[in-house]
Amino acid sequence: PLAIPAPAESDDNRCAALEREKEELECEIEDKQCEIDRLREILDALDSRAKRVHRTTDATMTEENAILKGENRQLKRLVAELEAELQVYMVAI
Repeated sequence: PLAIPAPAESDDNRCAALEREKEELECEIEDKQCEIDRLREILDALDSRAKRVHRTTDATMTEENAILKGENRQLKRLVAELEAELQVYMVAI
């Protein structure tokens, strides 16, 4: 008995599937970019706050400055991770 090959997916179906995937990736990119922008705004606010605190000589403010610097590092790392993830999506498109 001969095996009957499965019909190949039509070019139209493949194109439609690829187009849907592209649209999904573009939405992901947009979401990631919004998240990056939001984190950058937080980072800017923390930078401004840290600069004000840094100018103060009060010991409590010095402790707060150390905390802010730690938060700042975390946010920078998050932004870098999201930007790297964004690049992956950009390459996929």
